[in-house]
Amino acid sequence: AASFPLATTERWTDRDGQPAENTEWHRVVAYGAAADAAERLLRKGSAALVEGRLATREYRDRDGNDRIVTEIVVAGPQGVLNMLGRRVRGDDEAPDTADRP
Repeated sequence: AASFPLATTERWTDRDGQPAENTEWHRVVAYGAAADAAERLLRKGSAALVEGRLATREYRDRDGNDRIVTEIVVAGPQGVLNMLGRRVRGDDEAPDTADRP
């Protein structure tokens, strides 16, 4: 398994015509070929498309506080990690998609 943070940024123009943006951070957990590809290819700032299921779990942090986290789980045929023109689906690696329109 591989886990990594993912930022999504929404950009828009506000009522005054000024650019505005909001960035949210998500945790992604990938398994199988998607995990292997993430470890080999993803670097800070890499562009990636992630499709998976949402999973919420509880844990206790180092300070003993109970926490709840929702993660994007990339696994099986429904999980997709698409980066730098390479598409990885579940446990199988698909051909390069960089040249497709």
